[in-house]
Amino acid sequence: MRVCLLSIVSILIAGTAWADTARYVLTIDHHAPLRVHVQASFATPVETLEIHPGCPSYDYPEGWSTFIEPESANLAYTGDATWTVTNARQISYWVDLSFVTENWAAGNEQAGKHIDGALFVVTRSLFLAPATTSLFRVQFVLPEGYTVSAPWPAIADQDFVVSSRDALMNNTVVWGTHSPVVIARGNMTLQIAMLGFENDVTGLLKETFTPILDYYLALFPNTPRTRYLITAFPYKQNDGEAYTTSNAFTLKFPPQAANRLIWANQFAHELFHFWNGRLINGPERSDREWFSEGFTEYYSNLALLRTGLISRTEFFGMIEKTIGLYYFFRQRQYPDISLKDAGQQKGTYRFGVYNGGWCAAFVMDMMLREHDPTLTLDTFMQILFTEHGQTGAPYVLADLERIFQQLIGDMEHPFFDKYITGLDVLPVEYYFQQAGLLLDYTPYKGTAFIVPMPNPTSAQVAVQERWLHR
Repeated sequence: MRVCLLSIVSILIAGTAWADTARYVLTIDHHAPLRVHVQASFATPVETLEIHPGCPSYDYPEGWSTFIEPESANLAYTGDATWTVTNARQISYWVDLSFVTENWAAGNEQAGKHIDGALFVVTRSLFLAPATTSLFRVQFVLPEGYTVSAPWPAIADQDFVVSSRDALMNNTVVWGTHSPVVIARGNMTLQIAMLGFENDVTGLLKETFTPILDYYLALFPNTPRTRYLITAFPYKQNDGEAYTTSNAFTLKFPPQAANRLIWANQFAHELFHFWNGRLINGPERSDREWFSEGFTEYYSNLALLRTGLISRTEFFGMIEKTIGLYYFFRQRQYPDISLKDAGQQKGTYRFGVYNGGWCAAFVMDMMLREHDPTLTLDTFMQILFTEHGQTGAPYVLADLERIFQQLIGDMEHPFFDKYITGLDVLPVEYYFQQAGLLLDYTPYKGTAFIVPMPNPTSAQVAVQERWLHR
C-alpha cells in the first residue's frame, strides 16, 4: 500500500515522525561549486551504508564511490558499492563532482552537468544510505542567490522529505542560479529546468506541457501527489534518461515551436515513464521492454496529436518511421527474435523494443475497439494502473496477457502467443485499412508511408477519427 506523501509531509512538519529517518545536509560553496559537503545522521547506529551501484562509465571500476572523500575517520569503502562505519549515528564526507565537466559516453544526462552557474547532478553520486531506512530528509545549505529544484515534496525552502531509497538514490537535482518553469495540475507539480539555452522558453514550455500533463492525469486520474523534475541542456545529440520522479535530456537545438515535434515528444515519452515504468513496474524487465518503451512512445505520440500540439500530417510522418523500422526488424533484420526476447539486448534489438512495442500498442488498441466500441487501449492501461500502479504490486508479462484476454474475450489464436512471444507479423496494415488508411511499406528499406484511401466508407472514417482523437 502506498503512503500518501501529503500525510507524510504534514506529520514531518509537526515534528513527530523523524524517529526512523535518515537526514542529509548538503552544503554547497559558491567558491568551490564542484565539491559538496554531506553530513548524514541516522535514527539508530549504522554499520553498513550503500551507494547506488549504477554508474554508467567503465572508466570508474569503483563506480560512484570513486568520488566519495570520507571526512569521518571510521568511514571506509569495502567494495561492491558498500561502505562501512563503526556503529555510528553520524558521518560526514565530501563528494567530488568534477566528473560533471567530462563528456560521458553514456551521456551527461546520466551523470551531471555544470552550466551557466547551475549544476545538474544525478543523485546516485550523492548519498550513502542504510539499507533498512525508507524515509529520508534532505536539506540544502546554499549560497545567497542560489535556488534548488528537487523531485521531492518540500517541507520548507531547501528542505525536502523523501519517501523511499529509490526516490533518494535514483533521481536528479539542480542547484545554482536558475529559474525553473513550474506547472501545477491536480496532484502533480512539474518543474522544468532549462540550462544553457539563451532564449526564454517559459511560455512555450507551459503551453506545451500543461495540456500533456492534463492528458496523462486524465488517463491516470488517481495519480499520487508528486513533484517531478525535468532538466534539459545542450549537447551534440538528443538523448534522455528517466529516473524515479525526474528525467533529464540533452538537446541538439534549443526548444522552439518549429521543432516541437522533436523535443516535446522526447519530454513526453520520458514523463510517461513515471506511470509506465515507475508506478506500473515489476521485477522482470527484459521480457516486457517492448511494453514499457513501445507503449510509452505510442502514448507520447498520441498526446501531442490529441492535445493539438502537432498536426495530423506531422503525426503520420512521425509514425511512418516507427512502422517502417518495425517491418525491417520483423521481416529482414531479426526475423527469429520475438518482441519479448528483444528486451534481452535492448540496444541491439531496439527496433523490436520501441518500434515493435509501438505497433503492438496500435494493434491492441484497434482490436479492443473492434471487439467493443466502448473499449480502447486506455481501458487496458487503466486496469493495469488500478491493479498494479496504485497498489505497488509488481506485474509480469502474464498480467499483461491476462488483462488483454479478459477484455478481448477468448481467441482461437491468442494475441500474445502469435505476436509477442511468437514471430508472426503484427496485422498493422489490416488495422490501418479499417481506419480508411493505406499503409505501403518496404521492409528491406525500413520505410513506410501512410496515405488516405480514395473512397473510405463512413465506418472507416469514424474508426480513424475515434482513434486519432479519443
